[in-house]
Amino acid sequence: MAYTASNFIARYPEFAGIIVPTGVTVLQTIQVLLDEVDADTSDDFASNRDKAVYLQVAHKLAIRHRINLAPYGIKDLSNPGVSSGKQAAGSSVSEQWALPVNLMMARGDWRSYYSRSVYGLEYLQLCDVSLTKGIGSF
Repeated sequence: MAYTASNFIARYPEFAGIIVPTGVTVLQTIQVLLDEVDADTSDDFASNRDKAVYLQVAHKLAIRHRINLAPYGIKDLSNPGVSSGKQAAGSSVSEQWALPVNLMMARGDWRSYYSRSVYGLEYLQLCDVSLTKGIGSF
């Protein structure tokens, strides 16, 4: 499937107003991320691959632009990419576990990285139900 920024915005309208550098549009910014994530996302998601791509992009944008609770009508500008009291696929997130991405990835803990936003938690849940071995095998 060809992923388009317009389809992404239709699915996640909270990202339509993100601030991007001068000379670049929101749609161009989102399209670059969609193309990168599409290239890296496994076909093992089968019929859920589209959702996996969109959730990963939403997660990256949520952390970068502090849009984490937007699905619930809240834009929390005080804690970028931080959720509290959310749980999915056996992973939970709270403010005390919200570490900078470079520290988490240095530990190799990719589940902690995705636990930083509601979109990432939904992605973890999708991994658990879509991938043959689930996220517990990683």
